[in-house]
Amino acid sequence: MVRERIVIVEDDVSLAHMLKLTLEKEGYIVNIFHTAEEALPHLQKNPPEVLLLDIMLPGMSGLELLKLLKEAAETAKIPVIMVTAKKELSDVQTALTLGAEGYLVKPFDKKKLLQKIEELIPQYYVDENVLAEAMQILSKPVEGDVEKLRVLLAEINSAMRLLRKGAAPEKLKPQIQKVLSSLEKKKSEVIEKFSEE
Repeated sequence: MVRERIVIVEDDVSLAHMLKLTLEKEGYIVNIFHTAEEALPHLQKNPPEVLLLDIMLPGMSGLELLKLLKEAAETAKIPVIMVTAKKELSDVQTALTLGAEGYLVKPFDKKKLLQKIEELIPQYYVDENVLAEAMQILSKPVEGDVEKLRVLLAEINSAMRLLRKGAAPEKLKPQIQKVLSSLEKKKSEVIEKFSEE
């Protein structure tokens, strides 16, 4: 099952951790870096599906990193959402002019962030193999400690997002709807189990 990767470049450790938990719960794989210098080689080597980037960072600023990324062929296509406390119009204009695909001012609504990420993530093709992988998740038992339940919830969310958003042949659509309905029930079971822990 495809699990999209998001990179966060944020020097506020607690905010970065909160974002990581939110995104992992939705089924994304998340990497955190606290400086642009630390993030740059990783972004060049392993471009993520989406980059969340703060402007005010120690050393190289987020805008400087954005400029470098958009000028280089291997990183130019990484969708970038600026996540920053800077709300002046000039900052927004600069970021968008340099190529940022989104701009969220802290504190921001998590739903808006997730919606923006969803818009920027590329669409995948859903075939029999993807459907079979989603069905394997349905066979997993709803048991174990909080960490195991959290991993299962992330897998369910990721599978549901992929099946809802992915392009699929007409003949598979009824089956996809059935699997989505079953995943929704499984998700409710996991959430219920969380409340018991």
